[in-house]
Formats: sequence, C-alpha cells, structure tokens
Amino acid sequence: VLDALSHLQEKASTQPVTQYIEQESIHTQVSNILSKDNLEESNKTISDRDNDIIEVGGHLFSSLFRDRLVSSNVRSWLKRLEIPILKLAIVDNTIFTDKSHVARQVINKISQLELYGEDNPITTRVNHLLDNIINTKGDTSGIFKKTLNEIDQLIQIQDKAYTENLKDLVSECDDKEARTKGKKTDDDVPIDPKLQEWVKRVYRIKIGSWLLFSSDSNSPLRLRLAWIAKDKTQYVFVNLRGIREFALHITEIAQQLRDGTTIVLDNANDPAMDRAQYQMLQDMHLQLLHEATHDQLTGLINRREFESCLQAAYSAAQQENIQHILYYLDLDLDHLNVINTTCGYDAGDKLLVEVTTLLQEQLSKNTIFARISDNGFAILLPSCSLDEALNIAQQQKETIQNYRLNWEDKRLSIALSIGMVEITGKETHSAALLQAAESSCKAAKRKGSNNIYIFDYNDTELSSRQKTLEWVSRIDQALDENTLELRCQLIKRIQNDSTLPLHHSEILLSVTDEQGNEVSPQEFILAAEEYHRMPKIDRWVIQNVFNWIIEHDTELKEMGSLAINLSGNSLNDDTFLSFVLEEIKNTKVPTHKICFEITETAGIANLSNAIEFIEEIKKTGCQFSLDDFGSGLSSYGYLKNLPIDYLKIDGSFVKYMNNNPSDYAVVKSITEIGHFMGKKIIAECVENDVVLDLLREIGVDYAQGYGIEKPYKLQNLTKIKYSEATNHK
Repeated sequence: VLDALSHLQEKASTQPVTQYIEQESIHTQVSNILSKDNLEESNKTISDRDNDIIEVGGHLFSSLFRDRLVSSNVRSWLKRLEIPILKLAIVDNTIFTDKSHVARQVINKISQLELYGEDNPITTRVNHLLDNIINTKGDTSGIFKKTLNEIDQLIQIQDKAYTENLKDLVSECDDKEARTKGKKTDDDVPIDPKLQEWVKRVYRIKIGSWLLFSSDSNSPLRLRLAWIAKDKTQYVFVNLRGIREFALHITEIAQQLRDGTTIVLDNANDPAMDRAQYQMLQDMHLQLLHEATHDQLTGLINRREFESCLQAAYSAAQQENIQHILYYLDLDLDHLNVINTTCGYDAGDKLLVEVTTLLQEQLSKNTIFARISDNGFAILLPSCSLDEALNIAQQQKETIQNYRLNWEDKRLSIALSIGMVEITGKETHSAALLQAAESSCKAAKRKGSNNIYIFDYNDTELSSRQKTLEWVSRIDQALDENTLELRCQLIKRIQNDSTLPLHHSEILLSVTDEQGNEVSPQEFILAAEEYHRMPKIDRWVIQNVFNWIIEHDTELKEMGSLAINLSGNSLNDDTFLSFVLEEIKNTKVPTHKICFEITETAGIANLSNAIEFIEEIKKTGCQFSLDDFGSGLSSYGYLKNLPIDYLKIDGSFVKYMNNNPSDYAVVKSITEIGHFMGKKIIAECVENDVVLDLLREIGVDYAQGYGIEKPYKLQNLTKIKYSEATNHK
C-alpha cells in the first residue's frame, strides 16, 4: 500500500494540481494499482485497517476541499499533502485522533493562509516546504515540525498585517460615527416586520464572524465582520488582510440571509481538521438518514418521512390559510401479483421504477412524492387548488393507462385508483388526512379500475370540528380550575459510567374525560396547538412543577432533574422568557433540577428565539434537551447553534432498530455525532430488552420507554429511589 501511494505521488508530481484534484479517489487509484500484474508484491489486497485509513483520510480531505472557510487558492497545497498524510497515517493513525499531532497542526495552519497574486513569496516558500515533505523518505515527523514552525511565522506576518489594517479601519469608523452623532441619516428607516426574525439573526452575528456573500456575476466572497455601529444599523466587512470591502445596513444583511445569498460560516474558530471531521460525520449521518427515510427501489421518501411532511403541510395550512391537496395512488395489486408470479420479481420491480418515473413527469419540483406501501404511493401538492390537482391526476391516470411493461416477449399493463383530499387546516389532525386519502382510494377502486374519488367530509368534518371545540372548552376549564394532572416517566442511565448525571424523568401531561378516566392526550395537544393554548399550558406546567420541586426539595436531593417540554409557540412568545426567569427568581427553585425539552422542528422554526431563550435560561443553571432529533435537519451546524446538553433520538428510529438495519445505523450515527460534540444521548420509545442491549452496545447514555418504566403520577416520584441497584421495572 505504501509503495502504491508512492507511485501515485510520483504520478501526481508530473500533473497540474487542478487536474490532479479532479481525479478519482485515492482509494480507487490504490486498488487499481494493486490489482495490476506488474507489481512484484505477492500480497495485493488492502488490509481492513489500511482500507479504513485510506477511506477515512479520503473523506477528511474531501471535506477540507469543500470547507468554505479555507481559501480556494490554498486548497492545492492541501491536495499535495493528501498522499503524504495517508502514508503517515498508515504508519501512525493517531493523526485522526490526536489533536496535537504535528502533521494535523500543519494542515490546520496551512488552512489559515490567504494568498493574493500568483507571484507571491509566501507561495514560493510554502511550495518549497511541501516539496521537502513529499521528497522525504521514511520518517517525516522532523520535516513536519520544521514546516510547522515556518508556517507559524508566515501566519504571524499575515495576522500582524490584518491587525494593523483593522485598527485603522475601526478608528476611521468610530470617528465617522462620532461626527454624525445626533444627525439624521439614511439609516433611520423602519424595519420591515417580515424581516424581524432575520434581523434577530443579524444581531447575533459577532465581530470576527465570517460570512459568505454570493452574487450572480462573481464567485462567492468570504469576508469578516469588522465593525458594528452602536445603534446596530451599519455593519462593515473586511477581507483577510483587514481591508474594507463594503458596509451594509442591517436590513440589507437580513434580506440577504432570508434570500440565501449570504450565509454565516459557523465554527470559524475550530481548526480545519476538526471541521473536516465534523463534516465527514455529518455526511455519513445524512447518507444513513436518507437510507432510513427513502424507498431503496424507487428512491422516493417512505411513509414515515411522508407523514412528517404531511404534518408540516397541515400546520402551514392552519397558520397561513393556504390549501394543499393530498392524494393516494394505488396500483392494482392483482395485476402486480400476476406480473410477479408470471415474470418474476425483477419484472415487478422494473414496473414500479418505470411507473414512478412516469408519475414524476407530471409533478413540479416542490411536490412531495412517496412510496408508502408495496403498491401504494402518496402525493402532496403544496398551495394547489382542487381543479389543478384533478388535472394532474387525470394526466397521470391516462399516462399509466397507456403504459406497457416490456418484459421478454410480453407487454403487460397496470391499472390504478386515486383518492384525493383537500387540506385546509380545518381538519382534526394530520393523521386523519392520510386515512381519508386511503379510504377515498378504496372508494375509487370499488367503482372500477382507473377511477378518481374525492373525499367528502360532510358530517364527519362537522363532528370532528365539534369534538375539537369541545376539547378547547375543556382545556380552558382545566386551566381555570387547575385540574390538569402531571405525570412523569423515568429516563434511566444505562451505561456503567459514574461521570454521567443521575437518572431523571420527563414531565408528561395527563388528561381525563368527564367520567375521570384517563384519555390519550393527542387530541388535547392538537386542539391546544390549533387554538393557541399551548403557551398557557406550558406556563401552567412550569408553575406547578416548580412548586412541586420546592415542596419536595429534601426528598429530591438523591434524584436527577425533571424535564419539562416546551412548545414552539412558547419559544415564539416574546413574554415567555421573562415569565420563566421571574418564576425561577420568585420560587427559588433549584435550577439544576430543571431540564427544558424542545423539539428539533420547533428549534428550527424559531431558531433565533430558541437560541436566545436557551442561552438566557442556561445562565440560571437549567439544562436543555433536544427532542425528536433525527426527524428534522439534524445538522452539525444546527446543533452548534443550539447550546443543549442532551440529544434525544427520535423514537421512530429506536423502536424497531433490532429489526431494521437502517434505523440501527441512524441511531448509531446520531450517538457518535452527539458524543463527538460533547452531548449526552437519550433514546426514547425503548420497549424491550433486545433494543436496550443494542443501545448499551452503541454507547447511548440514557433510555426511556415502556421497556424501562411506564409513566406514573408525579406525586409518586418521591417513592422511587434512583440507585443503580433498584429494579425500576
């Protein structure tokens, strides 16, 4: 392997670096060399260890080349270092784990350089240093140390020039601001209410932050924020030399952030190799997540992912007063079974792939298309009228009627049925929508093949609406009379690690009917969200949990914290932060016993508010958990922005992970990424010992679910002793 890498190094030295960068992966090239007969070595296979090193190294350098914080004109240097680093890693793979490794530091330092002009003395010097590394045979640690020292000196010169230029610029901006103090300027303009959320994000950008500005005519411009006016209306940006590029008004930046033409580059203070590792993990996680949420045969999203999209569309229909169309498309199962039986499953698979392609041809890019069963598809048309949807469905129906599967000497047809539902936001809940579409499809099928049936709500909708309104009345009554009941469920530590905090419990809301019987809180919560009662409920829960903790302070000393769920509506309430701070101050609740839970989707939708809320509340000593992680963006940058303590993996991935390799891979990936970033990991929906053992094996820290403990009344919590010896089942 080392000889093959050396062979590649010699070949690379004769090619332009730009051409070299575009070539196939190092791993592929090494495999090709070892497979040729002209090598003398008898053992021409790559060992598992070397295979892993080359593959990980390839991913890391790929991430480095895509890092927008690395200047484009120094990436060729990083490419020249790829093979020497891989050769070093074959002998000493601690470069991937030891952050003080000299070769790792060389990469980090080179990534900080910025060049201007080709005939630059720095270019000549760095190329000479890299030539020495490449041409050194055997141990390269000494030459890496020498290279590190010299690049350090180059960076000191670069930083000195930046600091001097920046000092002059800041002085100039301060003087100009002092001269115009009290005078009316063009900056005194009202902010468009539609930009308020984005203006909050601009406020969060700190001096020294890097931003990437895009335009249609030029390549993206990577600049640093150097100065902010005292009234926060003007922002001045400089290049790496500290030279002013331009100044923007806060509304201009907010507009560009909203449009996506400007982005804030996160993690600028992290070393380049750390960022590359984070990106590599993120890429791998997204790949696993894609496999877990998509149908492998057709490439469409699966039922679980479609239901998440449907919930988002339902919420949008409620909040924005827009209409969507959902329809369920069912291929005739009898026809499909005949094809599978007579021609084999390969023919059936080919038919499904070809039908998927034909159906997609009639759909726009923003349409959500899913395969949700063996022969069933679901289509969600955003912001669409019923007439428009009927036209699309009719075209699809005619296309499939004219379609024939050509298999060997046979030409086979397929029939379909379509059930359609209007989404207005007035329905009881999103789960009922898919059921309505499926039942409509069955009605269409009863009319014969190739029919379309539109769901008719009639009395069913009126009765559902009446039931929802009854729930709203009961919510108001329960809040007024203080008759809601709090329950809790254990979140158990499952690793034998005394450094992990104690077990803790999640607070749940218990709802009873008129006869006092406990009912599912799903309809209660849906009604509360639709009619904006959640902030009121969240406040009630906080007040009652805080008071309960105060009353049981002595008994709780040996127990962990209580996790309180917060809704997205509360995070978006401008008065909610001050309410929580006031409750903490007035009750003097021991804040280390409080952990607030927010969902991933709520955090994304209200990012600025969520960050501000978390940062302010954490100052009091409370902790935070991010719930349902894995069902939304699941990005490293997102996690870095939300300073949370716990990651709770979406239970839909945990529940059947013992039977679903894709779910297992996603859970493992989230655990590794979370631990890499210093977060503690919780798995919910744990229902049996098999899943529990897998979670322990993966390294998940805590588990929650009926396989750990069923929920019980909060008043019974003090009867449970949280010790490792207690059998909580």
